Amino acid sequence: MHCLIFGLGRSGSSVARHLKKLGWTGVWFDESLEPFGASEATDLGFSRLESFDLTGIDLVIAAPGVMMRHPHMQTALAAGVPVWGEVELAFQTASFSSIGITGTAGKGSTTLLIAHLLESQGFNAKVGGNFDPPLLEVLDAEVCVVELSSFQLERIHTYRPDVAVITNIGVDHVRDHGSLEAYQKAKWQIAKNLTIKDTLALPESLALGRETPAHLARVPESGDVLANGAVLLPLAQVPHTVHPQNARAAVVAVLAYLKRHNRIPNFEKLKQGLLEFQGVPGRFETIAIIENTRFIEDSIATRVLAVQSALENAPAPIAWLVGGRDKLTPEEHKTELPKLEPLMPKVAALIAFGESGIEYAKALQHTGVRIVDLSAETTQTLMPKAVQIGLEAARGGSVVLAPLGTSFDLFKNYKARGQAFRDAVGEIGQRLKEKGESQ
Repeated sequence: MHCLIFGLGRSGSSVARHLKKLGWTGVWFDESLEPFGASEATDLGFSRLESFDLTGIDLVIAAPGVMMRHPHMQTALAAGVPVWGEVELAFQTASFSSIGITGTAGKGSTTLLIAHLLESQGFNAKVGGNFDPPLLEVLDAEVCVVELSSFQLERIHTYRPDVAVITNIGVDHVRDHGSLEAYQKAKWQIAKNLTIKDTLALPESLALGRETPAHLARVPESGDVLANGAVLLPLAQVPHTVHPQNARAAVVAVLAYLKRHNRIPNFEKLKQGLLEFQGVPGRFETIAIIENTRFIEDSIATRVLAVQSALENAPAPIAWLVGGRDKLTPEEHKTELPKLEPLMPKVAALIAFGESGIEYAKALQHTGVRIVDLSAETTQTLMPKAVQIGLEAARGGSVVLAPLGTSFDLFKNYKARGQAFRDAVGEIGQRLKEKGESQ
């Protein structure tokens, strides 16, 4: 098999290593002049194509960052050359068991929680896919827990997890996929190859997007965490490191996997696993409690559905830090932002920052929410002011960084934005501690 690796980086480099093990030959193409992994791919025997050329190519393996709408991808499809992704390559060339997780929001946290709970049941579980490492790097696990992006799912053909999990389906990546319908269709690809032996776990309210013979396991969207209909963990006992909905979905998925493999669940260890889960840094993470006020960092929340979830689960009153670079289309401003209106009674102060914070605020000001405009602040001054104002506005509740906009107006990435928030919270906490000690 002679392959063309389209796009290197983390995924493409893993593909090159896997192809070498298979004894397959190939070349690589990347539009970046100095892509990550170039020297390694060359050392493995894969030479670089200076221009996209399908001569002699049996298979294109495309990195998730290469859109299916890309002209080169369309050229390959028109020429009848199969296009796979890393997940499809793994499934067609290796034997492994997996749980696959996708969704507009919460899929990463749910993936890590599922792996953690599987370990509590005695499995050697490893996370891969839309994570680091890629799926191809964890195929030695007893069970692979695979986070699947819409881009990965749109290039699968035969991949079939034992249990498929959809956390939710909302609005995201519309520009990349060309339409909302194309994005949501890609998400439903996770159910494409499921059989009667498999399980599809999805929220109670989510309408089925495609027919499947798989067993449907509906995940409750409120209340306690249940296990086979019985209370495993009361809602009040769910630790702040775990999003309740992620916990509900993860337990349903793990129990389905245990049943699929004829394993008896240990409910006490399952409960203990939930209680001990440390959460995911930067994803609805409580980073401090100061003067009975919870500070929650959710810098990665750049979709309305993720922000909605954060505001629903944060203790009121809330000081909500919102802003950044807008990624919503004009139509999404009309259809998506109104979904946040019912949550405004919980918000004591909407603290707007960055390029688009005040635009988001104006779209919600008719609800009567108090707006604090910090759009003129710099990278250095923003978070200290926002945190101080937030603490004063939301004592006894929570100060939540769930920005909706991307970070690229003021910060290098969402992690840098989250770190700035953490630093500011740390500083105010230390200042108040020193003040208390001096009195």
